[in-house]
Amino acid sequence: MELLHSIALTHHNIGVDQLGEFHISEEFQASRLTPLKSLGIDELIFLTTCNRVELLIRSNKELSKDFLTKIFQCVYPKLGYDKLDLAVNNASTFSNIEAVLHWFRVSSSLDSLVIGEREILGQMRNAYNLCKGYKLNGDFMRILMKKTIETGKLIYTETEIANNPVSVVNLAYKKLEALTNLKKSKILVIGAGKTNTALIRKMKKHGATDFTIFNRTLTKAQTLAENFGGKAFDLKDLGSSEIEFNVLITCTGSDSHIIDHLTYEKIKINIEEPTVVVDLAIPNDVSKETRENYPIHYISVDGLRDVAAKNMEKRRAHLSQCEEIIATQVNNFAVLYKTRQVEIAMRKVPEQVKEIRRKAVEEIFAKDIEALDSDSKEVLDKVMLYLEKKYISTPMLMAKEILLNENIR
Repeated sequence: MELLHSIALTHHNIGVDQLGEFHISEEFQASRLTPLKSLGIDELIFLTTCNRVELLIRSNKELSKDFLTKIFQCVYPKLGYDKLDLAVNNASTFSNIEAVLHWFRVSSSLDSLVIGEREILGQMRNAYNLCKGYKLNGDFMRILMKKTIETGKLIYTETEIANNPVSVVNLAYKKLEALTNLKKSKILVIGAGKTNTALIRKMKKHGATDFTIFNRTLTKAQTLAENFGGKAFDLKDLGSSEIEFNVLITCTGSDSHIIDHLTYEKIKINIEEPTVVVDLAIPNDVSKETRENYPIHYISVDGLRDVAAKNMEKRRAHLSQCEEIIATQVNNFAVLYKTRQVEIAMRKVPEQVKEIRRKAVEEIFAKDIEALDSDSKEVLDKVMLYLEKKYISTPMLMAKEILLNENIR
């Protein structure tokens, strides 16, 4: 565990409005993260959500400010000096067992903008799988993620932290519902990911029927249109013609704005008509210039802070129980990690014992065994098989007992 470090940029330390600078779309993550290997980083997971960008790494280097600077420069080669300084000086960092504790708290949504939302667990699993696909993590991260998922599930099933959950989607929907009549609304949707799908499902449930959906992958837009009604288009065609809408829902993984003022003028039939915009993307899909120059009611993740704070107060009574579960899980992980280290260190034992048996039977005592009758050979084989199993299991059990009786670092 002495090699584990977590580097977190969140709504707490730099604000949601700054997080967009550090978001990396899935299609660019492999090229931006792989160079970290050259810095002496053995395994990593990159997590990006609407309220955090986090890098979990294993390295034999101390997480000094100099090393932290090199990491940010490697991942964000075009980052300006001011933003680099912001990241290095404001990032929350955790090392060793504290990094495990932090990671488990994240999985339990205790560090989220909205306490008690379950989406973070799926986002962490997806982040792990992406980096696994890029061959950026291995055995340690596999074990850690298994325990991470287990911890999150325990929190959500054994405490009341997620009772009557208020997710970012639900918070955004409440504000949207207060601003427009969804049954009569014409809704333009940009992006067909989980967030938009959840929001569309909620709107459909409450009477919305008129959806025009654009997405980078047309088949996903078509699937949404089939499931909830409406028309589907390729995102590259956005701006080619005017669209009648009074509600805009957008959440993509784009590194830059999807809707600037020129695009907005191309697609909006009447730019003087007020539009309710729900922009849950990080970075925002709708440019600041567009938001300021047209009659727009703008709903964003950053704008949901006050409601999220009230939500946290309602759940604060359950936090101590969550922290107890997490503390137990951290200790369990430390034991699991040491056990795994023993297994790795001694995985050659079975092969060596089997080789000793083979050599004894086929070489050293081959003639003596050949002289035995069939019953004697059968008994000998049973005795040797029994001894083989004992010689494999006993040293491992003894080694595990010795290590697990040591103080967990």
